[in-house]
Amino acid sequence: MDLDRLIDDPPIVHAGGTHVWALRPEPLGFIWDMVQPGWNTAETGLGVSTAALALKRAHHTCITPSQEEVTRLQEYCAARAIALDRVRFLVAPSQDAVPALPQTELDFVLIDGGHGFPVPFLDWFYLGRRLKVGGLVMIDDTHVWTGKVLVDFLEREPGWTRERSYPRTVVFRMTAPFQARDWSAQPLVAGRSRWSIRWANLALGARLLARGDFSGLWAGMTKRLPKG
Repeated sequence: MDLDRLIDDPPIVHAGGTHVWALRPEPLGFIWDMVQPGWNTAETGLGVSTAALALKRAHHTCITPSQEEVTRLQEYCAARAIALDRVRFLVAPSQDAVPALPQTELDFVLIDGGHGFPVPFLDWFYLGRRLKVGGLVMIDDTHVWTGKVLVDFLEREPGWTRERSYPRTVVFRMTAPFQARDWSAQPLVAGRSRWSIRWANLALGARLLARGDFSGLWAGMTKRLPKG
């Protein structure tokens, strides 16, 4: 079975077996062309991408909270002779399952599970820590606010480069070992915090001035003066 046949005859596993919510053909094509047999891969979510990675003979971990969806996918694959012997299903919310995954180096990660805050960020944080240098992470549904923020963050984060872009999907390559930096070393967070910090300092200064607390005002000012 090839990708075109998979797209034409997808596993109808979602919404009680009435719908399929899948990656668009272009990012599916990226997975099909890029992932090699024997790669270690993981995804949050389940669907056409899971069957594609099974066909590519990746050592794949699929994380989904729905046993019903897993069962439907297994039945679909059995009917089409798609081997699932290299696919491991973890039936749990990703925020519970991902932190406990083995420390296996991953070649490819797909973040396409829960999109509610903060789930995509947790998926990226814990799966990214397991990604090998040079590995790829695909973020789907970037039109949703959580997906867009994650993309904006990685665009400016050292050690990550944009590999490919699609209308609702973006792929990044990790080019340096994963690091969990403090907010002041994260360009997006530091940049977007600059004005809120200044306004907070001005508001504090105004309150101290209104109370006549000149010593507190002076202490706050000198704390923020350059050293030396």
